Amino acid sequence: MITFGITLIATITLDLTQAILVGAFLSGAMFLNNIATLEVEVTEVDAEKLRQRGIENAGQCKHVRVAFLTGPLFFAATGQFNEAFTNLGDTHALILSMRSVP
Repeated sequence: MITFGITLIATITLDLTQAILVGAFLSGAMFLNNIATLEVEVTEVDAEKLRQRGIENAGQCKHVRVAFLTGPLFFAATGQFNEAFTNLGDTHALILSMRSVP
């Protein structure tokens, strides 16, 4: 609604061509802001699930983590991507589950 209001005011006060450019720029900026949300959930590996799928493991996989990514992964989401993996601590291997990444 804010984008619509600003475009409406630009149409009244500016030339129509300039108002169209203002509206297109604001719409593009809002679209990039909405699409740039990437959710990353880091959890421990469930050893029982691995055994059910036929993967044998020696222990509890304490140093292995799984990161579930949800949302588009592109240049605007790199900050969230990097922040999600800064505090992994004693992790030796990280599995990226990207099922929800278009």
